[in-house]
Amino acid sequence: MIFAGGFTLFLAAIGDFLPHDVHYLGMTADDLCAVQSCRIVDFMVHDRAAFGGTLAGLGVGATAVGGLVILRVGVGDTFVPEDLEFIGISAAELHQINPRLTSLLAHDRAGFGGGVLTMGLTTMLCLWCGRPSRHLHQAIALAGMISLGAAIGVHFGVGYTDVWHLLPALAGAASLLAGLALEHPGVSEPHQ
Repeated sequence: MIFAGGFTLFLAAIGDFLPHDVHYLGMTADDLCAVQSCRIVDFMVHDRAAFGGTLAGLGVGATAVGGLVILRVGVGDTFVPEDLEFIGISAAELHQINPRLTSLLAHDRAGFGGGVLTMGLTTMLCLWCGRPSRHLHQAIALAGMISLGAAIGVHFGVGYTDVWHLLPALAGAASLLAGLALEHPGVSEPHQ
């Protein structure tokens, strides 16, 4: 999973598509970048970098609920209003560019949501079943920094800085920091 996350982050960093993406769309990233000032590719990079960070790290606290919400958007509507505002065109206009583009974006969004849900559940089970220790604390801190760092950082990298859109990730980061501070080894008594 760490390798897959790292590879996804690498692809997002270079702004490239996988061969099956190019085959499916019949367009390269450069072809799509020629449309709408590269905003569609930037949007895809944003989703994929966040997904890569999620794969590479563990989610935190209420991440599972956030994953369900993202998964529902990916499977249902594909976009929230802020997405289309960022891209600068409507879903219908995206369909006119390429009839397969919206389904590829939905695929990315649903995959990201499923990954966030899985990582949130994994983290909750580790915290529930694991013995509090310095190692568990460090693993959760590192995983949270990787996953939330990727999810938040990519937004600034592509210029998608809508506060309402970023609010859940920022709340997740605040929750992680609060949880780490409260569960810091030595702060609480070990569970019996």
